[in-house]
Amino acid sequence: TNLVLVEHTDILVERLTDEEVRADLLPLVIATLESNSASGQEAALNAFCVLQDQIDDNTMRRLILPKAKLAFVGGASLNMQVKALACLDQLIGKLDKMIILDEILPFLLEINFSDRDIYMAVI
Repeated sequence: TNLVLVEHTDILVERLTDEEVRADLLPLVIATLESNSASGQEAALNAFCVLQDQIDDNTMRRLILPKAKLAFVGGASLNMQVKALACLDQLIGKLDKMIILDEILPFLLEINFSDRDIYMAVI
């Protein structure tokens, strides 16, 4: 059931208050990203893009960014890695310039460009 809820985050955001999103939906999305289910992890990465307006900078820096980067590094599939990079791309517009310089750029520079899909996602 968690997967279904996370997949429909866009609908839930419209119906919940910002406080309910932060208190109930965000922890559910984070737990789904930490699960062993590849489809759940992909849905969670997509959900972060929908939730970006409800997530404060501190939460973004301390919870979301490390989890998205970990999803890339631990991604068992190329698709998971590309989705993690796409998530970072969507969130980068909301991030402070210092966070981008301190956390995103060094991460991107460490990526091994072994596949053209990853190369294109980074660009």
